[in-house]
Amino acid sequence: MYLVSFISSCAVCKTKKPGQKIIRKPPSVVMYEESPLDRIQCDLIKIDENLKSDDARYNYIFTAVCHHSKKAWAKCLRNKNAESVGRIIGKLFDKIFA
Repeated sequence: MYLVSFISSCAVCKTKKPGQKIIRKPPSVVMYEESPLDRIQCDLIKIDENLKSDDARYNYIFTAVCHHSKKAWAKCLRNKNAESVGRIIGKLFDKIFA
């Protein structure tokens, strides 16, 4: 008797009762790249202080990966302000599209 009353008041058990309507999430849209450089993913990686040498001048690594061709580019940066990152992205695009 105790088990029946426990199961009827348990929130987890109520969701697993047969006959409950399951709401399914619609499938997500999958993006496919048709040609190289359709989609490029960029990221900034902070270099860990423990891994740097005493005379290290760079604190960040800018990375870019083309999803279609899997080509990758990397460049070291001293800081991550907008001017530095913009300059690196401009140089990367000049190199790619030149």
